[in-house]
Amino acid sequence: MILIKEKREHIPYDPSPLEPITRATKKGFQVLDVPPAVYSILVDFYDRAKFKEENYPGKGTYSKQVSFLQDINQYKDKVDFIKATMLDLHEEWCGRMLKPAVVYGVRSYSANTIFDAHFDRQDTHHVASSITLGKDAPWNLNIQDHDNQWWGVDVEPGQMMMFESGCCMHGRLDEYQGTYFDNIYTHFTYAEPFTPYEG
Repeated sequence: MILIKEKREHIPYDPSPLEPITRATKKGFQVLDVPPAVYSILVDFYDRAKFKEENYPGKGTYSKQVSFLQDINQYKDKVDFIKATMLDLHEEWCGRMLKPAVVYGVRSYSANTIFDAHFDRQDTHHVASSITLGKDAPWNLNIQDHDNQWWGVDVEPGQMMMFESGCCMHGRLDEYQGTYFDNIYTHFTYAEPFTPYEG
């Protein structure tokens, strides 16, 4: 795992006027190992020969380069297990009751990709994790913490980063210098109103 402070321009948090997302942790992100039972399922599923080009509404807003998808959601039993296991982990981290929103991926990014800075959907994507499954070069996930400090975080296969994706600006802001970078994502929604983290 690589964790470095970065000098980038502060981007103000611009919350949804209908449902602003307030912070739940001190820093906004944490790196850890993927739970072994979840990683075993993902490694068994993950097959680079089965990727298909990814297209979704608004894709060009975030990235102009080609990306590929191997969709785990065709296997409900796997997704249900991942959601349940990761739910406990994310609730313990953020100290809030959560509801699973979506598991997405595996997504494979290609050479020269930049993924622009953004907040995730504020109606459903409050807390997330990015799990790395494969890569042939390092590539930082750039994230602005709750103190407005930017960080570059690169994790190895089998590691993950949990982060408050609805209120921490994040992206992959430097061109990828490898040929493939494969991640899967879990997203969770706060299950009840709460007061912001004050620690």
